[in-house]
Amino acid sequence: MTRLIQNPPVSTCTDGATRRVGVEIELTDLTIPEISEIVCQCFGGEVHVTNEYLVEVKTKDGVFRIEADLQLLQKAGESLTATPNDGILHAATKTLAKFAETFAPFEVVAPPLPFTALPRLDELVKRLYEKGAKGTRSSTLSVLGLQLNPEIPTHDPKWLFDHLRAYSLLEPWLRERRGIDVSRRITSFVDPYPAAFREWLAGSSAPTSMEELCRRYLEFNPTRNRSLDMLPYFKDQCRDIVEATLDDERIQARPTFHYRLPDSQIANADWSVSIEWQYWLVVERLASRAETLEELETLFVKEQARWMSRDSEWIGHCDALLVRNQLAPTR
Repeated sequence: MTRLIQNPPVSTCTDGATRRVGVEIELTDLTIPEISEIVCQCFGGEVHVTNEYLVEVKTKDGVFRIEADLQLLQKAGESLTATPNDGILHAATKTLAKFAETFAPFEVVAPPLPFTALPRLDELVKRLYEKGAKGTRSSTLSVLGLQLNPEIPTHDPKWLFDHLRAYSLLEPWLRERRGIDVSRRITSFVDPYPAAFREWLAGSSAPTSMEELCRRYLEFNPTRNRSLDMLPYFKDQCRDIVEATLDDERIQARPTFHYRLPDSQIANADWSVSIEWQYWLVVERLASRAETLEELETLFVKEQARWMSRDSEWIGHCDALLVRNQLAPTR
């Protein structure tokens, strides 16, 4: 069934183009050739093999990357390509790679697509599921995720500040309502924003510049390990500030949110990227409603000493406010 894709409150960028969203899906139990074939079925294009653990599918919509989501396998793939296939080193590397394959997931990295194209990614997910793809809940060893990278449509620091306020308030609700798998809780795949950052957001006025907002974000979050990781965006906008604080080549500059969902449910026939998009839109809608955001934030300031140790009570407050203001996600 094709789901109706709902528009975000701001659906275009300042240049008038439809906002795009990047999607990254982790999975197991399929091979890279099998995944590549399914991508071609859904988007067309040509397969370009870098090595057996990294393939690109070049389509008219952009380049899809299918890769082993483990540095060990990436290095093994490079080595296997570079060494003779009859050598001792080649054989040893092949053995090591086969061992790593037993616990390394593969990742499908889609190019940025207009959010209106998400049903096409839903079809890709459906075909991967039908072929036998597995996600987090299929194995205690498979700790897999999904990442959404919605394009940030404006460089107004207040717009971004309000979205950080909304996300920090809704983060416990999102984790609960999306049913984060226990293996993700145990491994602490992505940490929530620290309490001190939530308190700063709730008690401060919006910074007057993106540079100031970047510095304050880094003060509380000098790490990639956040469920809403803003380092890619801040590196895109304030590269010198980020690089002076963090020497981490893994931070890829891009003008997007980096929303890291710690639970790929690709083995669930009823799951889709569009479902997660609807939950993300709750954040954007709350951020766009100044009075409603202020109401939830006031409740947070009043009750934080109690709810910080009892998430269930805060989640109930969020449910009630979202329903009352017609912000709850639709399926």
